[in-house]
Amino acid sequence: MKTPKSVLVIGVAGCLSSALCSSALPPTAAAADTTLSLLQQSSTDAVAVLAQNSGTAPIFTSPTALVLSAPKGQTAVGTLNLKKSSTDQHSYYLSTNQGWIWMNPPYGSTQTITTETDQLVITAQTANLPAGTHSAVVYIVDSGPNNFTNMLRIPVTLTVTASAVAPPPPPPAAVPPAIIPTPKPVVLAPPPPPAPAVVPPPPAPAPPAPAPPAPATVTPGPIQVTPSALSLTSANNVGTLTLRKTGTDQHAYYLSTNQGWIWMNPPYGSTQTITTETDQLVITAQTAGLAAGTYTGVVYIVESGPNNFANTLRIPVTFTVAAGQAAASTPTTPTQPTVTSPPPPPPSPSSPVPVTTTPTPTSSASTTAPKTASATVSWNANTESDLAGYRIYVGTRSGSYGVVGPFEVTNATSFTVPNLPLGATYFFAVSAFDKSGNESAKSAEVSKSLF
Repeated sequence: MKTPKSVLVIGVAGCLSSALCSSALPPTAAAADTTLSLLQQSSTDAVAVLAQNSGTAPIFTSPTALVLSAPKGQTAVGTLNLKKSSTDQHSYYLSTNQGWIWMNPPYGSTQTITTETDQLVITAQTANLPAGTHSAVVYIVDSGPNNFTNMLRIPVTLTVTASAVAPPPPPPAAVPPAIIPTPKPVVLAPPPPPAPAVVPPPPAPAPPAPAPPAPATVTPGPIQVTPSALSLTSANNVGTLTLRKTGTDQHAYYLSTNQGWIWMNPPYGSTQTITTETDQLVITAQTAGLAAGTYTGVVYIVESGPNNFANTLRIPVTFTVAAGQAAASTPTTPTQPTVTSPPPPPPSPSSPVPVTTTPTPTSSASTTAPKTASATVSWNANTESDLAGYRIYVGTRSGSYGVVGPFEVTNATSFTVPNLPLGATYFFAVSAFDKSGNESAKSAEVSKSLF
């Protein structure tokens, strides 16, 4: 693979010191309405022709825009249907430019589509919006075979109305004064003598009420993984882990590994949920860059559940590479890129350099929750034909990354790192990897203090 020249920038409001910039490459202008500086929106006919030239069909949405309304304090919901006509598989990446838009599947996720119809549910949150009309854009970045790429921009218009005030109740009807007739005198005969009272026997005592049944207790069941270890070879380099739990309560689990040659689906750094269903985790061992021999790694499944339950599962993975099946060496580190404002990482088998920018606060109105901010990392795309994606590393110490992530993206040149607590300095670096599993060296590191 050739070593590309890349520009790594972090997109947020504000400007960085000129000491981070280099004259090696000209600055790259950021898109006006988003940190994803990918493509210009094309007409439907132009996109169809572009897709046909690539031997595929593009994703189209229905409707092409959403108009929502809700009283202040309530939510408005709309649905986008995604469909394509060809039978080949495309992937698409989801994002938006407004925090009051919530998406399901969520912001920043990557999905796949063949011939089925996918649904994207848009929920507009009005709690922190004044009455009036607000605009936003939902971005769907579509990529398919033969380097086909297209960006869909779905406009969203939200009208927030003032909360309705109930009218006061009507006054009570006037009641005319009552007319009281004058009573006539009544002559009463003397009453007869009273009959002797008959006293009934006392009732039998009631039996004691049965004790109420004890409340049923639900014991959360931890996640069990089968098999408890994987042994793979270069001839059979794919294994499957089956995840199952016995309780009916919902648990969440986070996936990671300590070796770059271990690929996971769902991917590294993702968070999944499980109740009573069976989840599968597919492990693929990449031979790229490995000499003949035996290698060991660990897949970590960090589980959390109700009542502060937490557990970490460690699944050993052994990988044997036979002689003659070792892949080529890893790609070379790219030349030092130039930093401009916004900021972050570079791509592909060459490594890029990130830069941070002023974060966007994302803290909630709660007085007890810690205040957080998000930082957007963006970069220029690599041009290698075998480029597979990028990994974004975040840490609170120089050269040490592990606070969150690393995050992996495949069809985008930017990523927003959410929920970073204020009051700390964060360090960012990015690497690129190709379809053979080769990962470039990390980019030059940049830091940003969030207060």
